[in-house]
Amino acid sequence: MEVKLKTKNGVLLVELQEEIDLFHANKLKLYFNKIFESAHKKIVLNFQEVTYIDSSGIGALLNIFKETKKREIKIFFTNIHGSVKKVIELTKLDDYFPILRTEDEAIEQLQSMD
Repeated sequence: MEVKLKTKNGVLLVELQEEIDLFHANKLKLYFNKIFESAHKKIVLNFQEVTYIDSSGIGALLNIFKETKKREIKIFFTNIHGSVKKVIELTKLDDYFPILRTEDEAIEQLQSMD
């Protein structure tokens, strides 16, 4: 799984690529363990390039979200669309995860939380 990182206005932008499935879910969790060790306290998780998610991917996202809460890291999920959006809605996680439409909206929200 490819993950692109950049920062904008003190916010870590994590751009996910490809699919979040059984094969990629563990890689994603390991990748986030490294991110958690960094000093970043504001993260945007961008799903623009994610085309598929399965139950392993949902489990990885739940794990990541719980860990951000535990570490007092603020996070937003953005650009969720297509089949990924349908899976998140079917599992009712759209009410649980902090989801915004765009990366810019998430950055604005995170900056207002200072």
